[in-house]
Amino acid sequence: MKVTGKGNQLLFAISGAEPSNGNRGLGALAFGALEALYTAYPDAQTIFIDYYKDEPVLEYEHKGVVKRIERIGLRFSWKIFLPANITVLILGALILRIIPNKNIRKTIYTLLPKLEKISKVDTAYVISGGDSFSDIYGFSQYIYVALPQILFLLMKIPLVQLPQTYGPYKNIICRFIAKQILSASQDIYSRDEESLKLIESIIGNSIKKRKHKLSYDVGFLLEPKEFDFSEVPLSLDLKSGKEIIGVNISGLLLMGGYTRKNQFNLCINYGDLCHKIINHFLSMKCSILLIPHVLDNSLENDIYACEHIYCKYKDNHDVFCGFGNLDSREVKGLIGKCSFFIGARMHACIGAISQCIPTVSLAYSRKFAGVFKTIGIENCVIDLRTTSLQDAVTEIGNLYNSRDEIIKHLNRIMPGVKQSIQNIFIQKNDPIN
Repeated sequence: MKVTGKGNQLLFAISGAEPSNGNRGLGALAFGALEALYTAYPDAQTIFIDYYKDEPVLEYEHKGVVKRIERIGLRFSWKIFLPANITVLILGALILRIIPNKNIRKTIYTLLPKLEKISKVDTAYVISGGDSFSDIYGFSQYIYVALPQILFLLMKIPLVQLPQTYGPYKNIICRFIAKQILSASQDIYSRDEESLKLIESIIGNSIKKRKHKLSYDVGFLLEPKEFDFSEVPLSLDLKSGKEIIGVNISGLLLMGGYTRKNQFNLCINYGDLCHKIINHFLSMKCSILLIPHVLDNSLENDIYACEHIYCKYKDNHDVFCGFGNLDSREVKGLIGKCSFFIGARMHACIGAISQCIPTVSLAYSRKFAGVFKTIGIENCVIDLRTTSLQDAVTEIGNLYNSRDEIIKHLNRIMPGVKQSIQNIFIQKNDPIN
């Protein structure tokens, strides 16, 4: 997508994905977007605009050149006097929109210096965590991701919705807000066809011709970092000749969702399934690598979940667990050591698929099937809301037996997948025909 700048240097904003977030899926989105932006515009400047308490500058290396990326921290709180409170920034932007007076603008920018920085952005790329532009996680979380988008629109900054899952919008207020934001967005990219249909139903006649497009998740562009096993307390013998099966354990599913009461209506016990999977591959003389993808201090931390599952196998030398604070690229490098992968985190699965590793996704929402369908492996999704425990294990075994065909398919399509994502940032035709 070609754009013109407000100044001598193009300034892009990325919102809704953060490289240092404990959820490495958000890091995958952030790094993927950076890779695409700097490939399309090597001399551009990029900033992250999101919710931070502190704002350290990020250094990102692209093709040998180190880019220094500023973070602009917003605050989501009832304490309106906190610096850069998102509600206050929106109020300031609204005043500027209603009263476009130079003196008032100068006063507002003096009081709200971050608003002045935001005003210089040429295009804002928003991704809402990949699936949080929805009320599936609750009304508060939805407002959390919607407010920065409202701010951009009030500041008349072109808004591009990067590939993500949209909806559901069961709450009438959430649906109304979605309609306003999507109608005003310059371009809307969806990573699944069902979201496209939902977008059409929401904004109807207000949609511009070809404004909404199907695309692949930008996480496919994340570059892996070679993983050094000597840096972690792990005794995995890569020379043993055994196949390494990667299993991503989701802390979110293990604790029953945010409500801790089977929030996603799974029809099986997720912990029991993890044990069944591990035992199945141990019986086939494989090595098992338990891989976390959310590494923060929250209750849904995957490290805690991996350790919980690992307790049963700590005396088995074919099951491995115990990783430090790996960033998104290092986790992807770790995943790259596997010959077959099973995951319940979307971007853990994308980290495997993008390296042409046959992958089975354990789904708890429709986002998994939609993303896998775009790359022609929707049969590799097992919906835990509709599948029995034994059927899930049987299907994983069947997909493992078909892994050579999956590898051939991924090797054939992956170069085109990555190029089509790049096309989002350099031209306006459909990435997926």
